[in-house]
Amino acid sequence: MLKKNLKKLTFNLKIIFLYFALKTNVVFIKSVRGYNPKFGKDCYFAENSTIIGDVIIGDQVSIWFQAVIRGDVNSIRIGNKVNIQDGVIIHGTYKKTSTNIGDNVSIGHNAIIHGCKLHDNVLIGMGSIIMDNCVIHSNSIIAAGAVLTQNTIEFGKDCYFAENSTIIGDVIIGDQVSIWFQAVIRGDVNSIRIGNKVNIQDGVIIHGTYKKTSTNIGDNVSIGHNAIIHGCKLHDNVLIGMGSIIMDNCVIHSNSIIAAGAVLTQNTIVPPGSIFAGIPARKIKEIDKKLQKNEVERIAENYNLYASWYKK
Repeated sequence: MLKKNLKKLTFNLKIIFLYFALKTNVVFIKSVRGYNPKFGKDCYFAENSTIIGDVIIGDQVSIWFQAVIRGDVNSIRIGNKVNIQDGVIIHGTYKKTSTNIGDNVSIGHNAIIHGCKLHDNVLIGMGSIIMDNCVIHSNSIIAAGAVLTQNTIEFGKDCYFAENSTIIGDVIIGDQVSIWFQAVIRGDVNSIRIGNKVNIQDGVIIHGTYKKTSTNIGDNVSIGHNAIIHGCKLHDNVLIGMGSIIMDNCVIHSNSIIAAGAVLTQNTIVPPGSIFAGIPARKIKEIDKKLQKNEVERIAENYNLYASWYKK
């Protein structure tokens, strides 16, 4: 009799334990404003994750512990093979910005994705913040801790942004661009446009002047460590040396080199194929084809290689 009662008690305790486990460790899925979350096939949602409102999720999506997908104020669309790691917050802005995430996207722990668009094959690093109206194109990486502020409009394909780089405001970036540690791209007072295969090295500052000068950078441009690029225009195939300063309304034409430490004062025009050096900078000679190949093109290509190491 005692054995029978113990067996019955054990069974009852298992039922009670299962009941409380189900009550306390379940995915929180809630309908809001008449919208019910919808899910694809072969998904995994961790026990204490939260999915609310106008959310449509594709196939093979994993949403991990303490993550919140909150489609209460605007819609959230998530593609296939997306992993949303622990503590991630995905949200939008009421009547303004929805959130759209493509296929094969990985979003690292504690990242915030807010009212923006992530294309396919994107990696969002841990703790990074992607704010309203940002667009991250395919095959790009946002490194851990990076902050992309509102109206950071466009990033091209296959870009690399270092962990503590800063990109703010009205900035449009092309394909295969690398922005390195402690660099600041500050499009708060005027627009910044950056072409393809540009490398912006550690400590570089790119800025403009309010209501006066924007900054425009062409393709295959290398900007050396701690240089300052301010309210000016750099054409294609330009090398800016380390620590140089390029001031408002300067124009540097294609296939030119600005030597390390040079200071180009306002309104300086650098003709095509020139080398400028000094303070204030002056033309010292014309660039030959060998130097063009060995320096300008080589550095642009090498930085694509360096960026690939950090993407692994």
